[in-house]
Amino acid sequence: MPKTAAPAPLYRHIVADAWRMSWEHKHLWIFGFFATFIGFGGVYEMLFKAYRDQADLVPALSLLKSPLDLIPGFMSVRTIVAYSPSPAVASLIFLVIAGLFLAVFAWMTVMSVGALIASARKISRGGHPDFSDGVKAGTEPFWRLLAIIALAKFVALAGFVLTGTNLFYLSTARTGMSALLFIMSFVVMTAVAVVTALLAVYASCYAVIKGTDIRASILNSWKLLSTHWLMSVEMILVLMLVDLAVGIAAVLALLVLSVPVVFLFLLGIAVKSRLVVMGLMAVGGAAILLVAAALGSFLTTIKVSGWALLWSELTEGAPVAKVHRIHHWIRSKIG
Repeated sequence: MPKTAAPAPLYRHIVADAWRMSWEHKHLWIFGFFATFIGFGGVYEMLFKAYRDQADLVPALSLLKSPLDLIPGFMSVRTIVAYSPSPAVASLIFLVIAGLFLAVFAWMTVMSVGALIASARKISRGGHPDFSDGVKAGTEPFWRLLAIIALAKFVALAGFVLTGTNLFYLSTARTGMSALLFIMSFVVMTAVAVVTALLAVYASCYAVIKGTDIRASILNSWKLLSTHWLMSVEMILVLMLVDLAVGIAAVLALLVLSVPVVFLFLLGIAVKSRLVVMGLMAVGGAAILLVAAALGSFLTTIKVSGWALLWSELTEGAPVAKVHRIHHWIRSKIG
């Protein structure tokens, strides 16, 4: 897909190109599947995630003994120490297993992010990367990408722990000042998490495409975001609309899929065959999971590719924000 100077509006051709390359190169969905687990590219989801995390925390407040319980894995280790006959051995086994799982998880997800960025870049330049090309391109900058993404996740975790701590004390103090402190910390940390997610996206593009080190990638991404923050916000809104459209398509697809499944399920009940009913339930559930995984992978591929294409436009061209274009158009009409 060679890059051309199409007269189409910026976001329209970015989304169209991201959609096209994601559909034509379906092997990218494998990378998209793993990249989905770390939420890379879904910057706007940080807003909903921040609210959802705090809402999910409310029912568990009574189980927390201290704010340290908000740290992932801390309650598990504490439970092992409290109830295991050999706390040291059990804790060591738990940490080793968790460490191995995190190592595999980190490699699969971070490599996939690099593979998607590199593949989107290569396709936009007229190349045709295959799966092995993506793995190689994602493995080469792995440590730089891991550091960048880990820093972003650490900031998000710190924000969750801070606001969760304020919510923890709010549940016990129940004063106006504690409520105000929680609201202020929630707003500030959510904004910081969104900005950090944007920086992580741009810094990852620098690390993969330009090959810059961690420090240079972060500094360059800060300069880019400072210059084009309005276009970044507009891209967040555009991808939110794409997410909504794919979500509606997913609901419709699941509804269509459920019709034959329900019919066969009722048929199994009619013939009074428990084996048929259980088999149809298993097949129907597997089909629904498969469709959901495919749509999620496709959507993540679109989002990461879209950010990579936008990064190329911001660093190599002179794009103008949609708000500014509308403003100039209105002024030209008014005179």
